[in-house]
Amino acid sequence: MRYKFCPKCRKAYIKSRLEGDRCIYCNGECETLEVKRSGLYFFGYAMMVLGAISAFVPRFMEVTGDSFFVWFGIALVVAGSVFVVVASTAMAKKAVRMAIAKNDSEE
Repeated sequence: MRYKFCPKCRKAYIKSRLEGDRCIYCNGECETLEVKRSGLYFFGYAMMVLGAISAFVPRFMEVTGDSFFVWFGIALVVAGSVFVVVASTAMAKKAVRMAIAKNDSEE
């Protein structure tokens, strides 16, 4: 995943595809960093997919306790979203550490 780091603001954020090389906060020059996605990130998305599948099980199959599957699915989607947000925050912090280490080694 690509992150942009602004040395002026000392902030890192996810780079979108059509975004330029300027900071969205201060309009200063940014550097682009490649950060590997963590396992927690993929785990969160897997939980969200399982939650969506679980919520739709009662629509396609005859099961007892329909509301259990729906609420369990919603809980998995919410928990998966939390995992993705936590993983994204950790990856942004890692991008900041990588950029600071790279800048310190160049000086």
